[in-house]
Amino acid sequence: MDLPQVRRLIEAVRSSNKTKTKIMVGGRIFNDFPQLWKKVGADAFAKDAISGVNTAYKLVDAKKASNGKRSAPLAKRTVARKRSLQSA
Repeated sequence: MDLPQVRRLIEAVRSSNKTKTKIMVGGRIFNDFPQLWKKVGADAFAKDAISGVNTAYKLVDAKKASNGKRSAPLAKRTVARKRSLQSA
């Protein structure tokens, strides 16, 4: 993995993005070095798909809270999401 390229990509997204999109990374290199996501400039890291969904919910909740909005509790949404995946 070309980590300098990952960092440049994240910087490019941030410099061209006026909506302040949150960036989450994952994959083996980030699993092996759990603090690496901070060094490349990401907002979050997820070790697998399920934790990725939960982390995404947390990022959205934090953004909504900063805008004074509320959403359903994370646990409730996670259970609903698991049920929808099981029935698919």
